[in-house]
Amino acid sequence: MYDQQAFEQLKSFFETNPVSREAAAPLSSKVEIGVTINEHTQCVFFKDASGAPKFEKRAPVDPDVIFFLTPEAVESLINGPHHSIGELGISITKNYLAGSVKIKVVGSILNLLTRGYLGILKAGGMEYTKFLATHGITNLSKIKSLIQKLRS
Repeated sequence: MYDQQAFEQLKSFFETNPVSREAAAPLSSKVEIGVTINEHTQCVFFKDASGAPKFEKRAPVDPDVIFFLTPEAVESLINGPHHSIGELGISITKNYLAGSVKIKVVGSILNLLTRGYLGILKAGGMEYTKFLATHGITNLSKIKSLIQKLRS
């Protein structure tokens, strides 16, 4: 029962939250991001033909990235005060650092560079850039190293 409720809450968050919609804007129409809820429920985030963000309960076909969310991470995402892409990025990163979000990069680095992911980092602005810098992510080579770590 929890997974269905979490799916419905995340669907609403990703499809209707203005910050989520804004964060998805730079992503290519080819992007599929996998989201696994509570180790059981596979979902996918993508943009439809009109460019609107969509969240469906199904396995992704060709994801670049897969996020694994615990119940705590779901609660944090849907209840957090996300007034900007920077705040949303900080929330996801804090959950990652706390271990309630795991991230696996399964796509190529080329896909990550050309499908709009860097546009999301840029849209996070100085707020998110400063937060990343406090955790040692200070330039593109550090981002590349992090991606390589998340691939293993």
